[in-house]
Amino acid sequence: LTGDGWCRKGGYRLGFIVSQKEEELLQPLLQMGHSLFGLEPKISQRGYPGQIVVMNDGRQITRTMYVNNVEYNSKNVVEMLAFLKENSKSRSVPDVIFQSPNSVVASYLKWLFEADGTVFNKGRAKRAIQLKSTSIKLLRDVQLLLLRFGIHSRIIQHETGNNLVIRRGPSIIKYTKHIGFASSIKAAKLSELVKWALEIRRDQKHDEEYEKVLKINYLQEPQTVYDIEIPTSHKFIANGIVSHNTAKSEMLKFCARIAPRGLYTSGRGSTAAGLTAAVVRDKTGIMMLEAGAVVLGDQGLVCIDEFDKMKPEDRSALHEVMEQQSASIAKGGIVATLNARTSILAAANPMYGKYDPFKNITENVALPIPLLTRFDLIFVVRDIPSKEKDRNIARHIIGLHRHSSSETKSLIDIDLFTKYLAYCKKADPLLTPEAEEKILEYYLKMRNVESEEMITVTPRQLGGLIRLATARARLLMKDQVDAEDADRAIFLIQSMLEDAGVDVNTGKVDLGVLQGRPHSEVSKMQLFMDVLKSLEGDNKTPVEEKLFVKELAKTTKFTEEEAKNFIRRMLREASIYESKPGHYNRV
Repeated sequence: LTGDGWCRKGGYRLGFIVSQKEEELLQPLLQMGHSLFGLEPKISQRGYPGQIVVMNDGRQITRTMYVNNVEYNSKNVVEMLAFLKENSKSRSVPDVIFQSPNSVVASYLKWLFEADGTVFNKGRAKRAIQLKSTSIKLLRDVQLLLLRFGIHSRIIQHETGNNLVIRRGPSIIKYTKHIGFASSIKAAKLSELVKWALEIRRDQKHDEEYEKVLKINYLQEPQTVYDIEIPTSHKFIANGIVSHNTAKSEMLKFCARIAPRGLYTSGRGSTAAGLTAAVVRDKTGIMMLEAGAVVLGDQGLVCIDEFDKMKPEDRSALHEVMEQQSASIAKGGIVATLNARTSILAAANPMYGKYDPFKNITENVALPIPLLTRFDLIFVVRDIPSKEKDRNIARHIIGLHRHSSSETKSLIDIDLFTKYLAYCKKADPLLTPEAEEKILEYYLKMRNVESEEMITVTPRQLGGLIRLATARARLLMKDQVDAEDADRAIFLIQSMLEDAGVDVNTGKVDLGVLQGRPHSEVSKMQLFMDVLKSLEGDNKTPVEEKLFVKELAKTTKFTEEEAKNFIRRMLREASIYESKPGHYNRV
């Protein structure tokens, strides 16, 4: 009914269709209707144009395909089963299914996949179990139900319809074991797919480590178990203490709280007008300028959480703010430039929910390179398990529960600390010759690394060095920025480069990583184009992919797989083009 059926609340008819190819399912379904509800259906056949068959003599014949319409008339049964078939675009898995045991869930999924599902086994990248639906909510519910059996799936959204696909070998095996198909045709296809999955599993070398279960202790009485998960961020706060992940949001909120002029906003709910300025019409009809977060935070701090969730057009409003310290607006007859001398502290999540240490930072974070390079400091905050740290956090949380009546006092009063920061910001220390020499020496030293054809620091980082050294002098309420302040600023920049500016391919510090193009990649790209140029010759002959991959592998800088991936990437970037199938030329 959820798939190929109809059942409308308030009516008296319900039914489903069974295709000609799956007539073997008709009798089992009729027996279910009779045994469960004591109803006899009305069965009719309907034909529609099917496949076009080409005969030996060249004639084309259109075969007519038939479907069996099975319809029941019972108002009581319709009322009972109407929850299974709501509006096709908004329908979902009923709550009663989620509350049912695995045997019921497996049966529900089997018949749902039988109605709207299929099996592909057509070679590499074309092997999958698929469920199609116009309701994305239904597919998400099914995805959740599949996880009961350890089956991982992926949802692909498209204008013509949404698909849930199961591609992984282990998940295909689990689907066969726990759910399967009702019809012999789909069951046979699934059996062939499982053979492939088993072969792949035997061939693969697993890097996972396993531990043997030595003992299972059974509880005498049932106890409550809590499973808490927050979508996207996967962290939660217990009594103000971060119990999982890196606590980026909590750190941002705390910084906004202690800053003399601090504002906190979330990227998901921020717009360009909300960040800079907006023109609004008041009750009298006069156009007025309304300041946004970075303007209100002038000479203060603006904390932006979920920075990667902002829309690109809204995020682009920060380019001028971070470069020119101002926000310009021209709208509704108002042309103005507002001060936005604001420090910005932002936090973003990695793509796919987990930071991949084998990829550079620009491949992990979905942020535009021009905006990323405008930050003075960029650090990767990872949730790495640490026995000692985890023990201390756990003890602290347990201590809070043990002494729930007592309040935890801060080492420094928040109001006093805010006043201290406000007083420090009034200072305007000057650079001493010693500090200038330290900063200049470091800058020139890092620029000399260009002898290895890598850019490590730019004038933008030089400006950041001066700002950081001055900020430290302000914190210590100094009149001058001395050599010690310069050393601390250098330490911060160097720590950032060693954390976020290391090319994972070479293990060397390379600011090109933060600019989206590490030197190792640039040199590979140059080698790639040189090889293609030599193979083309003066006549620009199209180069066959097989020969191209072979020549790239000979350079020892590419494996065959890397060479193929690089070809696809250069095609996407329009650096090369496919002059004819399987042959390439430079643009």
